[in-house]
Amino acid sequence: MNNPGVSGKNAALKIAVLCICLVLVTMAGFFISDSIGNFTHELRDCLGLGVGPESSEKVFTPDTASFTFPAIPSYSTTKNELTPVLRTPLQPGFSLSSSYQTSDFFQGGISYFKISIKNEGRNPIFIDRYGVSVNASENKIFSEDCGALLIPGEEQSLGIIAVQVPEEEKASISIVLWLLASTSEGKWHEYEPYLMNGFTTDLKPMSEKITPKYRYNPAYYFNKINRLVEPAEPDVRNRAAEVARSYPGAYNIYQVCALFDMVKEEVEYVSDPRGNDIWEPANVTLRIGAGDCEDQAILLSSMLEAVGGTTRVYLTDTHAFAGVYIGNGTHSTDAAVKGIRAYYGNVDVNYLTDEYGSWLMLDPTSSLYAGGLPGKTAQAKVQAIGENETYRSWTFVNTSEVKVIDISTRAIK
Repeated sequence: MNNPGVSGKNAALKIAVLCICLVLVTMAGFFISDSIGNFTHELRDCLGLGVGPESSEKVFTPDTASFTFPAIPSYSTTKNELTPVLRTPLQPGFSLSSSYQTSDFFQGGISYFKISIKNEGRNPIFIDRYGVSVNASENKIFSEDCGALLIPGEEQSLGIIAVQVPEEEKASISIVLWLLASTSEGKWHEYEPYLMNGFTTDLKPMSEKITPKYRYNPAYYFNKINRLVEPAEPDVRNRAAEVARSYPGAYNIYQVCALFDMVKEEVEYVSDPRGNDIWEPANVTLRIGAGDCEDQAILLSSMLEAVGGTTRVYLTDTHAFAGVYIGNGTHSTDAAVKGIRAYYGNVDVNYLTDEYGSWLMLDPTSSLYAGGLPGKTAQAKVQAIGENETYRSWTFVNTSEVKVIDISTRAIK
């Protein structure tokens, strides 16, 4: 049996220690004011006075009146060069290399390629169109216009292309280019479609769709994440504004895509030290240029909030990713999807919808583009109700619960 006197003394001792530490921190704040908020909350947790990770206490309900959603610019992001017209039968030759990223390959699903080409030769080349060949079949070449002029030594990303994956166990994949090369006189020779070295990959079976439990703003995670999301931090704010200026105007969907791309391209995925689960403030991840899924979700959320977005962070059993509000209702959601496709091309756009509206999924650690499927998810086939046909969907994988953490304008700092 517990001794009430001893318990009371322990509680009093904890409170006394906390008070002393708070006084010391306040005094130190004159010299190191930027870390007081985080330190005091961590101190409360260490002393057992904070809310534990398993607490189901909900501490925040978002105010939809404060929500913002991105505008859809009227201007186009397409910057294709015009195809050269001066032709010659002479073949000047060319030399190039490729690099690419892909999404997962699911049997009967859609996969995505992000392809970059570097001109390794001594004369300019022009890539009129690019594509992906599946199983060396002319009937299975998926291609897009690009209009990319590459001078010697230059590398460009051609874009993202969707590929229909066959219902087989393996597939052979090759990149195809429709290109022209320039002579020293500035005339261009148009080559036959150029098939680059390919690869063979195993195709994953589609998963069964599951429906995890959603838990909104549990106290421990809400407080922790909102302390680390810092849209007003000068370095975070300045970098976000710098990226957003590429697509001028009020907060818009192109800025969302550009900020996603910036985090994906400039922040490397680095795991935490063995035995530790460290979540860094946004400015730290930005400064070191590295972090794991929680760090990148916190950084991206901070940068979107810094330019006017409304965001949240999703925590699955083993993963984390950000989400940004794109409106409530089909009109605003369809407009956002159209804007994302204007930016990236003909891609699937994935979002989660709840009582507050729709939230675009953003996972720079696993997705090729804003709205791509996040990590720890998979494509799935779902049977239509009352019909024999199936349709392609997606599902969480190995996830029993999804914690939804809204970023508050009154976040604890």
